[in-house]
Amino acid sequence: MKQVATTDIRGKMILLGTGTSVGVPAIGCGCDVCTSSNPRNVRTRCSVVFGLEQGNLLIDTPPDLRHQLLREKIGIIHSVLYTHEHADHIGMPFHYIVKQPSKRESGNLMTMRLAIRNKHTLAQFLNSK
Repeated sequence: MKQVATTDIRGKMILLGTGTSVGVPAIGCGCDVCTSSNPRNVRTRCSVVFGLEQGNLLIDTPPDLRHQLLREKIGIIHSVLYTHEHADHIGMPFHYIVKQPSKRESGNLMTMRLAIRNKHTLAQFLNSK
């Protein structure tokens, strides 16, 4: 069995992306921010991951997600929560990134399969044991 390469992020919140809906710099944009050489002006689309006791909770799955998770060396996502259904928040299908609990694991992780239009809330996830 292959061992999963991941970083333990329990107790941490990691901002994976803080850019606009198209990322920064925007393709073809000549504004001061998009043409800046300042590394702070290179931002991927919005996403955040929380290292919780119950597992890694990812908020949104932008098209940049693969790059973001590789950059932060996060190899396991246990659950996904969507803030809303715009393309820049659901661009990466989460079934490729959510690790399903196996029989050898505790099995108390809630996978939010259809978080969009779903009644599950962050509070319900945090209270699931």
